[in-house]
Amino acid sequence: MRANLLLIATIIGSFLGIALGLILRPFKLPKRTLEIVALPGDLFMRALYLMVGPLLLSSIISGLTGVESENVGAAGALVTVYYLATTVFASGLGVTLGLIGLGNDGDNNSSRSSMSDTRKVSTTMGDVVVDIFRNLVPDNIVRAFMQTENTKYRVPNSDNIQVNTNQTDIAEFERYIAYSDSVNFIGIISFSVLFGVALGTIGKQGEILKRSINGLNHVVMKMITYIMYTSPIGVLFLIAGNIAMAEKLEESIKKLALLSVLALTGVFIHTIFVSLLYFAILRRNPLRLIAKTKEALVMAWATASSYAALPVTIHCLEENVKISKEITRLVLPIGATVNMDAGAIHMSLFIIYVSRLYNVTLGFGQVMKIVLYSAFASIGSAAIPQSFLTAALIVLKSLELPTRELGLLFTIEWFIDRFKTALNVYGDCVGTCMVNHWRNKKYTNDGDKTHKRSSNNTVQVEEGDTKVQEETV
Repeated sequence: MRANLLLIATIIGSFLGIALGLILRPFKLPKRTLEIVALPGDLFMRALYLMVGPLLLSSIISGLTGVESENVGAAGALVTVYYLATTVFASGLGVTLGLIGLGNDGDNNSSRSSMSDTRKVSTTMGDVVVDIFRNLVPDNIVRAFMQTENTKYRVPNSDNIQVNTNQTDIAEFERYIAYSDSVNFIGIISFSVLFGVALGTIGKQGEILKRSINGLNHVVMKMITYIMYTSPIGVLFLIAGNIAMAEKLEESIKKLALLSVLALTGVFIHTIFVSLLYFAILRRNPLRLIAKTKEALVMAWATASSYAALPVTIHCLEENVKISKEITRLVLPIGATVNMDAGAIHMSLFIIYVSRLYNVTLGFGQVMKIVLYSAFASIGSAAIPQSFLTAALIVLKSLELPTRELGLLFTIEWFIDRFKTALNVYGDCVGTCMVNHWRNKKYTNDGDKTHKRSSNNTVQVEEGDTKVQEETV
């Protein structure tokens, strides 16, 4: 009930913010005054960004250590590959929809574009790949919570002049590594995964540390909950300030509406993709799976939280689809933590949206960076309502793009988030069925399962929509 009240209050705050911003626009107040109006919203965004590092670290480690160590093997590797592959595909789908649906760069003469040349494309594809791997393995985990490494170019023997490599011959300039003030989230994710896997394999020796990290995760989630309690006020003034300061409000609204349509289109396309994947591998009708997990999908849509829907999802797969607890208790908790396909679609779309508003030229290298960063950030985001906003904040800062437009996103995120969560939970169900199918196939090939028994000694069990013979206990 409290979550519903917060949602209602946030929606009301969004509309009040729109109204206040429209009221203030005709007065043409000084920019400093409008910045003060937007200050509560700015503090709200700062508080969210404050929790990024602890959230990534605690949620991923806690999710990995929550799986029984004997289960972390081939099945865990299989589901991890599945989640990573579908997330990268989803991120690429979002970028594709954004580039096609949002059109080319905006009017280069637009007064909205206040970004210097150093904010435009300044690296090659090779530099982007190197930067990703370099940040993936940070040399200092403390620095990873504060700074990201990026390749830059400058005039030789100069510390100040940076250049745009789209407009000049990079052979004439000096390459160097610069640190930007943004969380190196992919480095934190890689460290957390390695730490979580190692901690999960040392058995009783790590129990105290496991409980401590689980406790830290609960504390971080509670802190985020407290911060979200202020979202109605923060959103109100954030949106009001953005609308009052917007130089081309009509353009922003039109592109925001188009963004919403593209996001829902992406969710629909990805649902078809996952269903086709299910059909291709299991040779079963995905509509049957949807029918058997409808309670979980409805719960996901209603709560906009994969964690809140997790108990119902486990129940549906165990009772309706007849998948063993060994599989559901391994795959679903991991999925609730890292499977954020819909978030990757929406995030990459939103990054393209911001780049269009600010006339940022995107080369192939930057597009690939958006795809990978959106995928990694969605994997590291929490499975709680509106966690997308925190993840989007990370990516925008990592790509050195403005974060102001996040305010307007509050007006639509509460609605789109429900469809995104339903897709994520459906993807979890498909992934669980695939692992179950692989397990049954391997089990059969190894000769550990008897298929032909008399009717007195066997029962028919439907596992993952595949009928197999299970020996009665």
